[in-house]
Amino acid sequence: MHPILAGLGITLGGQVAVALCTVLLYRLLVQELGADGFGSFTLGKQAVSLLFPVVTVGLVGGLPRAMALARGEGRGEQDALLGAALAICLSVAAGCALLALAFPGATSAVFFGGTASTDLVAAMAALLVATAIFHMAYGYFRGRLRLGAANGLQVLASGVAPLLLLLLVPGIGVAELLALMGAVLAVLSLAWIAGPLARALRVGTARLAAAGRGLLDYGGRRVPGEIAQVGLFALVPVIASHVTTLTEVGYLAAALQVVAMLGVAMNPIGVVLLPSFAERHAADPEGLRRQVALLAALALHLAIFASLQLQVFAAIGLEIWLGPEFADAGALARVTLLAAGPFVFYLAMRSSLDAVAVRSYNTRSNIAGLATFGAIAAAGLLTDVVEPAFAVAWAFAGGVLVQGTMTFVFVQRRFAVPVADYALVPALALAAVTGALALAARPLVESAAPLVLLAVVETALAALFFGGLAVAGVRWTRALREGSLRRGG
Repeated sequence: MHPILAGLGITLGGQVAVALCTVLLYRLLVQELGADGFGSFTLGKQAVSLLFPVVTVGLVGGLPRAMALARGEGRGEQDALLGAALAICLSVAAGCALLALAFPGATSAVFFGGTASTDLVAAMAALLVATAIFHMAYGYFRGRLRLGAANGLQVLASGVAPLLLLLLVPGIGVAELLALMGAVLAVLSLAWIAGPLARALRVGTARLAAAGRGLLDYGGRRVPGEIAQVGLFALVPVIASHVTTLTEVGYLAAALQVVAMLGVAMNPIGVVLLPSFAERHAADPEGLRRQVALLAALALHLAIFASLQLQVFAAIGLEIWLGPEFADAGALARVTLLAAGPFVFYLAMRSSLDAVAVRSYNTRSNIAGLATFGAIAAAGLLTDVVEPAFAVAWAFAGGVLVQGTMTFVFVQRRFAVPVADYALVPALALAAVTGALALAARPLVESAAPLVLLAVVETALAALFFGGLAVAGVRWTRALREGSLRRGG
């Protein structure tokens, strides 16, 4: 099997495993701690997410890209890149954590709506530092295309460990769970990179400093955009916690998790292809352009299908996942999930843009999305046109729509994808057919055994949609059959 396809498979498997663990964790959290406990846990995670781009300094993508470009220079250069990246991120993360601990009241007011205890703030700070360590460890193996090691760490540390902590520690509270999650994440991540980290300590300060300057040049340009991207998601429950009930915060958080889970399907593309595309662009820019054209069409078709299906089955899916306490979440979820399609396209294509230029196209689309979110949220909350929770949901959907649209524009500008490659006529026709069939099947799915029936219906509809695209002769389906999607031909 081609290494890129093998990497995609391994990464997709890892992402699916983590997503399944997250689904089960959230279900158990609701059962053990109720909707309020679920809301508090989510706010803690979202606080880490909001600060995440600050503490990682744009190196989540910057480290793998630099390592891929340094592959021909020997292991010493790659070890120096790891050491420099870890030193940069740990310094910033420790500073942020100390500020949170020094001002727990202000931290609670900003990230938890003033409801968090000092213990919860401390737990969040610990998880923040651990998250920075994890992403540098993951990025090291990602850049070397050792995706088995990278995804093994992710599944164990981010998927299995939180579940085991919740199940094995009797009477554990939200603060204790977050703190222990951070401790396990940090220990496992450092153990995973113990060898290369020990070698990095021997490369010398001059080499580490040179590696650090290169990383900061690329990563620093992306920090504002990554803050905006994370803020677009993390600010939803944070703002909601100030204007609505904790139960509705939980509803919004659950819908956001559904949007995030769509990344399970698309994120492996970015994980694998960012370092590969960086090397390909240096060697064969025209071949890369053809490859990106195929990927863009595939991403758009996935976005169209996912958007319609989630609108039909969002309420049923949330109740199946989180139980009867979320039976009333459907209306909020449907508004929030209007963001699903644009987000799928953004996730699939952002690494293509990052791979070909130090200049950050994604920063502009991310900042524009966050600005749109802020404008819509302010209008909704200040005018009382809609209920506060719905104002936040509409703002999120609008922000992601702008983000996805600008990503499409930048892809067209940079790679000149022929409009015909998107095959909009057959794609929209098949979307209309599968959407109508989903509406017709919904009463049946609700009647009995909803999980099994939902899986069967969605499998059949996906087969009809994508099989129809293949029958219509859409380019990416032909390329996939011929094996040229991975070669760009």
